[in-house]
Amino acid sequence: MRMDKAPAFTSRGGISGVLLCAAAAASPLPSMATTINTVTITGTNGSAGVAAQPAYATAANGDPGQLATAVGGSGGTFNVNSTGSTTPSAGYVGAAAGAYAGLNPSSAYTPPGTALQGTATATGGAGGLEVLLVQNGSTQYFAGAGGSATAKVQTSASGVSIGGAVTASATAAGGSGGYIYDPSGIHSGNGGNASASGYVVDQQEVPLTISVKAVGGNAGEPSPNAVTTGDGSGGTAQISAEGISRGGAVNVSGTAIGGNGQNGVKETLSNTVSGQTTGALTLSQTAIGGNALGVGGLGGYASSTLTRQYTSSTTPQPSSLSLTVNATGGNGGPASGSMGVGNGGAASISAFGALSNGGAVSVSGTATGGSGLTGANENLNNAVSGETTGALTLSQTATGGNALGAGGTGGNATSTLTDD
Repeated sequence: MRMDKAPAFTSRGGISGVLLCAAAAASPLPSMATTINTVTITGTNGSAGVAAQPAYATAANGDPGQLATAVGGSGGTFNVNSTGSTTPSAGYVGAAAGAYAGLNPSSAYTPPGTALQGTATATGGAGGLEVLLVQNGSTQYFAGAGGSATAKVQTSASGVSIGGAVTASATAAGGSGGYIYDPSGIHSGNGGNASASGYVVDQQEVPLTISVKAVGGNAGEPSPNAVTTGDGSGGTAQISAEGISRGGAVNVSGTAIGGNGQNGVKETLSNTVSGQTTGALTLSQTAIGGNALGVGGLGGYASSTLTRQYTSSTTPQPSSLSLTVNATGGNGGPASGSMGVGNGGAASISAFGALSNGGAVSVSGTATGGSGLTGANENLNNAVSGETTGALTLSQTATGGNALGAGGTGGNATSTLTDD
């Protein structure tokens, strides 16, 4: 292994005995230029006995710009005077949403300098609530689940031949669950699941930029950061992205964020982003565990693993390779009465990159523990590694989770990185 730069490694322990501020927001997606083909679909909301309507938007007519946006209808909020039925109507459940942006220009070749851009955004409908007044005088309470969301942006398998840069993004957010009080506490609907994917093939030597993001919906809660004993689960988040160019720079990034719920949803990513080119290849993958909403709930675990190895028999090889992995554990739930704050979720990373053609290799990673009564410990030992006869740069950072609540303990952090 050759190392032209000393490895960088950083560790930061958690802060004890202080209240943690909200986590930093995820990086924004690349901005889109003005699009030619814009399709926006919104489903209708539910009402008593009437289901909320899903929304599916497709922009795929071959124009250089595509924008598809879909928002599922929200579940209704209402009471039902039943004549004896104990089965709720469909009207209180949030509806699904799907958005598809197809990047397939009608002509076989687009003149040099013409850019191809597209984005797909899908948001599941929020859950509502329903109260059934049964004939015998009893009352039943229902909190609706949030709708699922699916966003896709892609070319055909054979790809396109574009003279300018290609930029594509897909964002999916599951709907939030509904909530309702009853004498026994709070009923929380589950958050909707989210899935975002991108696939772009270009036969020209042009740069490709692909970004996908999925956010699981949150379980129902009365208000943000409220102390709740609701029993709902957060939605899951799934991503996949791949970019293929004949020789241009390829940059592919993906982020998955688990939904907040009674316990935070875990997020485990393994090689969900990939690319192929003889130019520079940059891959980034981020997993974020969901926060706990329930009293004493556990923050979600997060893991990000990424491996790209090119041997002498692997073709084509990029001229340079850059890998980045990030993982952040979710925060523990709040305290109430005799129940203390929940513990933060742990985070795990692993990345390895190798080139046999002597190109530069850079591998970096960060692991941040979730905050809680006991902040998660983070101990990294050669979590990132690489091989090349050219320049090799390695960097890893560990940060322990902060303490939440009186008497809390911040997590420890260690980072060890050695030159083999």
